[in-house]
Amino acid sequence: MNYPIDVAFLDASGRAIEVHVAVGPWKVLSCPGAVSVLERPTPRGHEPPSLRLVAPAPSPPSYPDAA
Repeated sequence: MNYPIDVAFLDASGRAIEVHVAVGPWKVLSCPGAVSVLERPTPRGHEPPSLRLVAPAPSPPSYPDAA
């Protein structure tokens, strides 16, 4: 990687628990409690992060067959 990236660590519910902006090459990050991570190239001018996280839609309820 030859360019800076923005990194967001996510918890099990998909919420960002730690965000790093403009991380340079050869940097190693970690975040206890994170189950996944999002990475993107840092926009030119190092604008503030604009991460928008979208949770999956809930499943519709299931009803047992009426007898």
